[in-house]
Amino acid sequence: MTRVLERRRKLLTCFMPVFIAAIVLAVMVSIHRGSENANPPSTLNAHMTEDWTKHSADLSFLEEPVEPMNRIYHVVSLEIPLVFNIYGDHDPNGLMFALEENEASLEAYRDAFHPPPVPLPSDRAPLFELNPLVRPLVLRCNLHDVVTIVFTNKIRNRKVGMHVAMDGHSAAEDGSAVGRNPPSLAAFGETIEYHWKCGHEGVFHFADGGNLSGTERGTNSHGLFGALVVEPFGSRWTDPHTGKEIRDGITADIHPPKLRGFQHRKAPFFGFEPELAHPSASFREHVTIFHDEPEVKFARTTSPSVCGNEVTEANGAEVQAGMTTPNIDPALHVINYRSDPLRNRESDVQDRIRAGLLERPVFGEEQHHSSWMHGDPGLVFTNYAGDPVKFRVVHGGVKETHVFHWHVHQWYAVEGKTDSPIIDSFSLSPQWAVTFTALYGAGSRLKSIGDVIFHCHLYPHFNLGMWGIFRVFDKLQDGSMTYPDGTQIKPLIPLPDRERPPRPTEEHPGFPIFIAGTFRQKSPRVPWPVERLGPIPEGSDFREAKPLEAAAMNADPQPGNFFTLNPTPRAGTIDPETGMLISPVNHTILAVNRDIEFNQYGWHDPNGHMYQLEGEERGERHTPTAYEPIVLRANNAQVVTQKIFNKFDLFIPGTVFDPPFPDCPAHPTEGEVGIHVHLVKFDVLASDGASVGWNYISGARFGRYYLNLWWADREFGHVFFHDHLFPNFRQKHGLYGILPVEPFQAQYFDPFDLKKPILTGLQAVITAPAFNNTPVDLRGHPQVPIVPNTSTQDDPSTNSLTLFPGTFREWINFIGDQQPAFTRNGVPLFPPPFPGADNDNGIFVVNYRSEPLRERIKQFRFQHGTEVDPADLFSSNVFGDPSSTLYVGYPGDALRLRIAQGAHEESHSFSAYGLRWHDLWTDPKTNTVSQQILGISKAFTKIPEQDYGPGDHLIFHRAQDDTWLGCWAIARIFDKIQPNLPPLPNNPDPFKNLTQGPQPTPENTREYKVVAESRVIDYTEGFLGEKRLDPLGLIYRLTAYKEPGADTWVAVQDHRVNPKPLVIRALEGEFVKVHLTNNINPDLFAEPNRPEVPVDLRNFRRVSQRVSMHADIVRYDVRDSDGSNIGFNPDTTVPIGETRTYTWFADRFFGGPIMLMDHADVRNHRHHGLIGALLVEPRGFVPKEWHGEQTTLRRVWTFPSNIPSEVNFDSAGGMDAMFSEEDTMFLIDEHVIMMQDGLRLFNEGDLLQPVPDFRDADDQADGLVPGQGTSNPELNGVQIVANSGLAQNNVAPVLQNPQRRANVLKHDLSFHFPNITNPTLIKVCRFLEDAHLDVLAWEHDWDQACQNFDAFASGMDPEDQGQKGLNYRSAPTRAPVWLTPDDPPTPIWEAVQGRVQMFHVTAVNDKPRAISLQFSGHVFREFANAGSIATAVDNAINPGRTLTVFFKAKRLGDWAVRAGNLHNHVAEGMWSILRVSKPKDDDQFERLVIDEDAVTTL
Repeated sequence: MTRVLERRRKLLTCFMPVFIAAIVLAVMVSIHRGSENANPPSTLNAHMTEDWTKHSADLSFLEEPVEPMNRIYHVVSLEIPLVFNIYGDHDPNGLMFALEENEASLEAYRDAFHPPPVPLPSDRAPLFELNPLVRPLVLRCNLHDVVTIVFTNKIRNRKVGMHVAMDGHSAAEDGSAVGRNPPSLAAFGETIEYHWKCGHEGVFHFADGGNLSGTERGTNSHGLFGALVVEPFGSRWTDPHTGKEIRDGITADIHPPKLRGFQHRKAPFFGFEPELAHPSASFREHVTIFHDEPEVKFARTTSPSVCGNEVTEANGAEVQAGMTTPNIDPALHVINYRSDPLRNRESDVQDRIRAGLLERPVFGEEQHHSSWMHGDPGLVFTNYAGDPVKFRVVHGGVKETHVFHWHVHQWYAVEGKTDSPIIDSFSLSPQWAVTFTALYGAGSRLKSIGDVIFHCHLYPHFNLGMWGIFRVFDKLQDGSMTYPDGTQIKPLIPLPDRERPPRPTEEHPGFPIFIAGTFRQKSPRVPWPVERLGPIPEGSDFREAKPLEAAAMNADPQPGNFFTLNPTPRAGTIDPETGMLISPVNHTILAVNRDIEFNQYGWHDPNGHMYQLEGEERGERHTPTAYEPIVLRANNAQVVTQKIFNKFDLFIPGTVFDPPFPDCPAHPTEGEVGIHVHLVKFDVLASDGASVGWNYISGARFGRYYLNLWWADREFGHVFFHDHLFPNFRQKHGLYGILPVEPFQAQYFDPFDLKKPILTGLQAVITAPAFNNTPVDLRGHPQVPIVPNTSTQDDPSTNSLTLFPGTFREWINFIGDQQPAFTRNGVPLFPPPFPGADNDNGIFVVNYRSEPLRERIKQFRFQHGTEVDPADLFSSNVFGDPSSTLYVGYPGDALRLRIAQGAHEESHSFSAYGLRWHDLWTDPKTNTVSQQILGISKAFTKIPEQDYGPGDHLIFHRAQDDTWLGCWAIARIFDKIQPNLPPLPNNPDPFKNLTQGPQPTPENTREYKVVAESRVIDYTEGFLGEKRLDPLGLIYRLTAYKEPGADTWVAVQDHRVNPKPLVIRALEGEFVKVHLTNNINPDLFAEPNRPEVPVDLRNFRRVSQRVSMHADIVRYDVRDSDGSNIGFNPDTTVPIGETRTYTWFADRFFGGPIMLMDHADVRNHRHHGLIGALLVEPRGFVPKEWHGEQTTLRRVWTFPSNIPSEVNFDSAGGMDAMFSEEDTMFLIDEHVIMMQDGLRLFNEGDLLQPVPDFRDADDQADGLVPGQGTSNPELNGVQIVANSGLAQNNVAPVLQNPQRRANVLKHDLSFHFPNITNPTLIKVCRFLEDAHLDVLAWEHDWDQACQNFDAFASGMDPEDQGQKGLNYRSAPTRAPVWLTPDDPPTPIWEAVQGRVQMFHVTAVNDKPRAISLQFSGHVFREFANAGSIATAVDNAINPGRTLTVFFKAKRLGDWAVRAGNLHNHVAEGMWSILRVSKPKDDDQFERLVIDEDAVTTL
């Protein structure tokens, strides 16, 4: 066998160059044809196109020969002040990497920088010039190049390394100090070399690996990071403004090698562009590096409000009228060392109002991004319309998960995969990096010219400066023109393979010169071409166009689109890409204020903002009423005209959440409202719903209306829309909506009356015909050329239900956070420290509804006089159905879930019990999942598989904060036909298949016996002197298992004093039965200092004595094996002393692990340890051990008879996209990572010594004193009782001693508040210091006024409270130790060199903050079998997320596997080591295929 394989390898090597060259030629031609004709995409895996240049024997189809290069960069690390904007906001202790050739200039700049010692008043403060060399270092190489870094550290008192999140280097050149590796750091003045092999195209984060603190005592937060961009093989890069070759820079023009004959091609400037440019085409490259938590010093003060100090009374709080930006924290969010926050620009407005210089009222936020008012921001990218564009987006920050959004433009969710969904926003966690290509180039399909904003969509971050402008020119810029403020428009060299844009003339000067605006005044309103369209419509907010504006309009100006180079196509024409007939649809929307009621308990927002459809408006302004967010619908290939009427109140009174709007007569506002929309095609100058750069302000003033025009040219799923003029104020109050883009010629019906057409609503039945009886793919592309069918009308109101194969139910789940809310008695719920503050505040709602667990607890107390069992909190048998949306359907119904987030800052985790879907809704080969992370503006369509059964399915947002606040609902799948719910016509008998399919038998069932019990868990095991234990720990302990067909049980002996989480395994195609016995301690109680949730109920201390085990993704009956007590389902939790059997069908390899966790007590059991994982092994692999967090899988060549033949590993995605045929026999090292947070651990297990929440691991004075407990002043005077943390039977001593338990409750710090001095807070606040053991009256909510005082006093939001860990272990660390210990308590992942590693990652954590996970020195595909680019960092992991990554352990040494969130996760112990060792000589089964040049010894 070995000789056969060797001959095969030699033959392959001989013919590989010719073979690969032919493939590349075919691929390039295929991509080119696909981009021009929009044919279905090639299924060729991305890795095949990635490696084509490894052999250069025959590349004659290229115009010029190319070879890999060794690129040498001399890099220095410097101490340089980072000036973020012209107002002088700066980091005086800034750090940066730079090329050595720029060192002298940067040092001269540093020496000349002299900010004022004290901030000056804004009207007297100077403006600062931004140095273009002060930028993050961006290095470039080509695919298959080698980069040599000669690095010199010039930062005093620091050891610094350049650690790149990529493979292709040895552990001795990792730029870090990990475990047993020799450190690869440079002390001050030292020089070290790194060698990086550029084996994967894309962008990769690098940063200092010598300091992993994310605080101001670290280096990363001060800017010591950069990016390595790996360009297409053989590329060269030039400066876009000079045309000269460059060494570094955040923008560049990239010129890939040209195919023969392409060298002289010139793409036309006018006309439609292909969706994706030819692979040989040059492109503009823009690198954006996000940066949060920097140190900030201000050079100026903000101007006092023109309103003075007027004070009003609101809901028990004194609200100062001028408090638009009071008590500003020194905080910024930054991109590329640039930030333009609202505070500076709003201060400018106040100065101009005071001086009487403004011609029109300006409030502030509506002009935040206006260059007319303020001049350009510090970050502007320039392009010509139609230019091919790639963005390289990197998170260089340390804490937040941002949401990147770019107006007007769209891209594929997975770069290079043209059957992935089209998106325009994504989550971005620390140290992750991504590349995407703008479809149709700059300006998108319509070639929209103007200023296009890109930004973090989290509004507090947006507010704090995290935005920039992408400028699209329509005329040639040669340096001779100036902007309206007199600054030069820099030359912009046209790309060499594109026609030059026309030169500007007096009649056609181009953008922005034709805009009729005045510098330092409010942005002009959108013009109306009277000569071409007639008089301005009465009541609209247009103005008459000036001659230059009229001359700049396109050939077919339409209301809502006047300026795109390609006009919006008219109804009745044919889309040339899809062949679909374009049809119109019109919506008239009212922007109104309503008092929105969120639940039956009276929570409401008296100043709600919402969109309503004209004709469906309802509700009295000041009567609390239940509403739904607006859901409009349109079809693929429709042009949507939106008329938006501004009917908002002229005055909104102030509350503890917001200042008055407007705040006084001296500071008036025109109150413009717009609709900014995502994904569809529109004119950024006329329909952006915003006021960006030198654009118009596109919105309606009070009492007027405005027109938008959108082209839905694809079936995107659904699009998000919202106001972009006052988003920080209005959007959290509910001003958002979605528009599902349904299939071509779809019709929409009331699910309760299939004869009733509808347009709006959270639930609908959609019937979608085949396009002229031709199947249409999910992106709206016909599978074969067709002639459009024009016989079907597009107005749903004139049609009755027709039987089409595409009929499905549509469910909307639309979450918003930071929603201001009050109880029915006027008590604010989780208010901010002052009105308008950016701190976390308010509540979370889904579809404007919530069912908070807090209120159910209070209701039960009132009705029964006792505490409810937490296991009953979701039971409709106990409480009735929740206030939230009740989704309905029948088994087997086709479903489409439309999931979106409308507001405002947090990440959320959508999950569903008993439902599952493919990760990418357009690709059924992607992993099977049941969870999706959300961030504001993100919108996902999910198509659940139709194998779900009857019962009440939990639909919820899994993070503990979300669930507690009521973000959960029930999907009721009926088991018999209901009189008010007609079945779908394509599923007339929903119950006929319920008993079909595989059934469990002894021969196909694997069984496990598990005991849930109380155990002390030692998380740190004395690491660095830390003795952090959970004395109230709970675990699943495996006692025995039984193989399929076996008669005897195999006992499992657990001799460990310190337990590990449960991990069990099965083969795909098997049934799994878990027999769970409840043996937990009956005297459990909630721990002192329990991590809080917003709107907590501090006096609820009951812990459920019941336990359960819920499994995601596998098939099961929710009425029998859900491990929960949901709705009207039977209770499937387990009482103490009893055993229950759960039965699950592992019908496939899911591409990820199955998370196991308790649902009997969501507030307690999970973070105390009732977590685990079920691993369903891929076809043909058998594990060495059937339980445990690490084992080895061995390939077998015969499959167990119980595995159905149609179940196969390749179809699930993963292995076939990663490895070649050579690897068809191998061993796999398998590892399971369980990510934990929200823990409350105790020093030495003593409940009187809680470990304080993270401050800064560098500074022991902040409370992290190794082995000495807490420095929390609240504990001063509390007697500390010695406690080893362990006792007989591993039960916490506190549970054995009733007196000690009472003593703990007496000193429970959860009920001690810090001293409050803010007068506003004192007036709002009511304390309950002495009442924490009493049952509160039903309506007594005064405790809510002080909910987040502890958080504000400590700087710790609820989402960050608690300790972090991996697999019941934590390795809290600090400088200078960091990751140097070679035996941390967290797992050592043992790997054999050359062997495939399979890491299963499960997010079993409580808290909503998303986490990234870096596998140092290795890369993987984020989407298995989806052609995604390589990365070393998995992005945006939050509760419920599961994933499996594969890679080969090619290089020896210790490699960090750690969180990318440096601010507290790494310092708090969320790191581990992958230890790659040589294979053992006596391994009989080992077969290695290792790249010889990649095998490196230390």
